[in-house]
Parts: sequence; C-alpha cells; structure tokens
Amino acid sequence: MFLIDLFFYIIKMYVLGLGMLRKLLIFLFLFISSINLAISDTFRVNKITLEDPWIKTLYTGQKNIPGYLKIINTSNKHDYLVSIDTDFSNKSEIHKMIIKNDIMKMIKIKSGLIIKKNSFVLFKPGSHHLMLMGIYKKIENKKQLNITLNFKNNGTIEIPFIIKKRNKNKHHHNH
Repeated sequence: MFLIDLFFYIIKMYVLGLGMLRKLLIFLFLFISSINLAISDTFRVNKITLEDPWIKTLYTGQKNIPGYLKIINTSNKHDYLVSIDTDFSNKSEIHKMIIKNDIMKMIKIKSGLIIKKNSFVLFKPGSHHLMLMGIYKKIENKKQLNITLNFKNNGTIEIPFIIKKRNKNKHHHNH
C-alpha cells in the first residue's frame, strides 16, 4: 500500500512541475520495472511471449527429459516453433502426444509447430512438450538450464527453464 501512495504522491508532484521529482519518478519506474523482470517467468521475442518455462529433474541414469512452457503469439500472423537447441543434450525435438487405439503415443513434430495468430500453445505433461535427449552434462545440482527456441517469423530467444523437483512417489519412464 505504501508503494501505491508513494506512486500517486510522485505523480501529483510531477504534475505540479517539480524537476527533482520528475527524475525520482523516472528512477522509481525503472527500478520497479527491473525488479519485475528479475522475478518474472515471462520472456518476449518480438510478437511471441513465453511463460513459465520448466523442465523436470533427472533421475540417476536418465538421459531424456521433457520441457514445458506456454507460447503466446500476439501477432496477426501465424508463426512456427521450428526447432530448439541446448548446450546440454545431443538431440532436442518438439513432440506432441496422441491417443491411437486407446494407446498414448509420442510423435515428433518435424516441420515446426504452428502458433496460430493471436493464440497460444500450452506445453504440458501428456500434451505438447520439448524432448531433450542424450543429456551429456551434469545437471543434477542446477536450478535452471538455458534452452534456445527458434521461431520462423519472430526470431530466436534463449531463456532459462526452471528445474522442478518431481514427486518421488510417482512412476516415471524414459522416452
């Protein structure tokens, strides 16, 4: 509540034309913006917004892990996630899950995943996901890993994926 009151006080002083408060207002705006960016799980590249990127922790001996996030296209044009790159896996693919004859199957998306205009795609367990295969670096003690996403129309962005601990009671499998 204090910050809101301070904000309105500064606005009031700014309107009255006090030069020092103008500088203070700019400083506070930049400071608050930088705090928001530092704790944000949202990233942007042109008209693409990426939210809540995360991957699961590795079990001992496991070489493959899935990655998840939400990709939002705010453009009036379709875009495509064409590929992903890492510096910790031999192979990185975009996958989707389908059910065929009551059996869930994982399918590699070869020509890029469409992110329709003014829409989003949610990567989540049992659905679309990034498949990171042949993990060759020690990542057990890391809190995040960087993954590069390459879009057809909006360029490339490298973002940190938070490593989330798994529920130890749940069954796991390798892809």
